[in-house]
Amino acid sequence: MVARSSVRGRARAWATDAAADPTLVVLAVTIVVVFAGFSISRSDFLSVENVRNIGQQTAVIAVISVAMTLVILGRGLDISPGSTVALTGVLGALMLQDGVSTPIALVAVVLAGAGVGLVNGILIGGFGVSPFMATLATLASARGAALLLSNDSGVRVDNATVAWFGDGRIGPVPVSVVVAALAIAVGWALLNRTEFGRWVRAVGGNAETAKASLVPVRNVRAATYVLTGAAAGVGAVLTLGRLGSAQPLAGSGLEFSAITAVVIGGTKLSGGEGGITGTVLGAILVGVISSGLSFLQVPQETTYFVTGGLILVAVLLHRPDLVHTARGAPWALAAAIRRRRSPLGAGAGAPAGARTVTFRGVG
Repeated sequence: MVARSSVRGRARAWATDAAADPTLVVLAVTIVVVFAGFSISRSDFLSVENVRNIGQQTAVIAVISVAMTLVILGRGLDISPGSTVALTGVLGALMLQDGVSTPIALVAVVLAGAGVGLVNGILIGGFGVSPFMATLATLASARGAALLLSNDSGVRVDNATVAWFGDGRIGPVPVSVVVAALAIAVGWALLNRTEFGRWVRAVGGNAETAKASLVPVRNVRAATYVLTGAAAGVGAVLTLGRLGSAQPLAGSGLEFSAITAVVIGGTKLSGGEGGITGTVLGAILVGVISSGLSFLQVPQETTYFVTGGLILVAVLLHRPDLVHTARGAPWALAAAIRRRRSPLGAGAGAPAGARTVTFRGVG
């Protein structure tokens, strides 16, 4: 009874979050419209098997996007998950070929991903390196290591357990989708039901204030990158099972899809604001669009253009002041940008009493 009450409570919380945020409603409606559009274009797009394939393709994006949400909420950025998937996948495949037991190899894959995340965390949290430059370095290093260890070729994996993770089913549901659902539940609980989640939001909102409130800012930031690395390791296991081999170029563009899902889902790149529910809807939307365009045999570069457009739209939706100003004269738009850059912010010259502070869910 306690377990059922807990699950129902979480379901009600998710439903409440969706109803309270119009962005989530818009995302849900967009997913339905996009799916309907592809179904009209190709009647077989709506088949059960194709829906399962979309779920399998979206699962890896969702797992990494959940962890990426924590990174961006903490005012960070990680562009290395794709390379981490490739490196950890190659390491796991080589271990299995050498006769290492399957459970040890799979755990090693996840731990290796966490190790890459730990390197990012030390560089960013410990030495204060820019998140972009630190993760760019690990992106290049991990990709180079994957190519070196695999001799620039794929490493075959002939293992029933690994294949089950990537292509197996629990009833009608793919195992990879179940794994993604578990990752989503853990990420949501971590962000909304633990002190660590509150710390992440505090660090992203104002790191100096969080530090003054005795929040371990550096450790919190480092921990978010470790989680993203571990999520990439889980993604590597799912990718190994789906492809049946470890490819040194696997995961190319995966970080782009994950960041897109997070931003579309309402998490601000400036940190401190966002949530897991929006990220999940964003991942589903990215997965449906990518799968639909591939199903219609649209060139890959067109997919990149569409994804880039989604990011631009999401950013504009998060800056309604610029959208409304842009409807006027161009010089008014420039003035709005200058006000944003001024030390006093956009509120300079605003009449007294024009501000409103609202608290929700304060404990």
